[in-house]
Amino acid sequence: MRYEITDEIKLLIRNNRKTLNSSLFKYQSQNWIYKNKSIRDIHLLDLCSFLNVNPSNLNLKNFSFDYARNFGKYYTVKKIRFNGLSEKFAEFIGIMLGDGNIYRNRVSVILDSREKQYVSYITSLFFHLFKIFPKIYYPKTNNSVKIYIYSKDLTNLLLDYGLLRGNKVKNNVGVPSWISKRKSFVIACLRGLIDTDGYLHYHKRDKQLYVGFTNHCEKLISNFLSMTNDSLGFYFTRRNKDIRLFRKGEVRVFLDIVELANNRHLKKYKKFLLIKGDVI
Repeated sequence: MRYEITDEIKLLIRNNRKTLNSSLFKYQSQNWIYKNKSIRDIHLLDLCSFLNVNPSNLNLKNFSFDYARNFGKYYTVKKIRFNGLSEKFAEFIGIMLGDGNIYRNRVSVILDSREKQYVSYITSLFFHLFKIFPKIYYPKTNNSVKIYIYSKDLTNLLLDYGLLRGNKVKNNVGVPSWISKRKSFVIACLRGLIDTDGYLHYHKRDKQLYVGFTNHCEKLISNFLSMTNDSLGFYFTRRNKDIRLFRKGEVRVFLDIVELANNRHLKKYKKFLLIKGDVI
């Protein structure tokens, strides 16, 4: 929702220019006075909260904003097509719990830019599941890559199936309950989790390959152990925020069942099998 920037709102901003100029509202306040005709509801609430003003005391007028008229050919509504629960959707949930994020109406996954194969894999997964292609952004300041899409429909869909908006650690996110109902969903979700927040490590002294998963969400760690140990019968052990599978006889079985999709892990596994294939 948007509100018209009335003379009353402009006066409120002008009377507090010194305070606003020393805050994050410095440049926004200039636009609200001289350029913009409307203000988003969330920005107005932030402004009122910062100035300790009750918004109900303002004479607010709803503003009708025609996105198609303002943005023309550049404005498109992202229509999604979803065919229901599947192993690929369970894997996507795992990816979102690992390196994904939902912020307002934006769904994004952030990876290492060197993982080009996995970036392509997730882009294709978006289209396979929702019939939409996400955008890809490479920041110049670091080695990350953001795969993202703005879609209210997709956001609402993911919320309906158990994901949460905002900071995953603060929200203490967990695996949606529907995934535990089917073994194939459990395996697919584990694939997404390990491909993003997991790792493979070769211990030279023991000549052994370990599978690990690290996360800071207590509920997600508990869910991970429940899926690997209770549902699938493996023996992952926990140390603080780190979970590992050490048993030689179980590592290869687990990796063959889960079938990881990220080349970062697959290269290590294949190299290990080539050199030390008789160890596990």
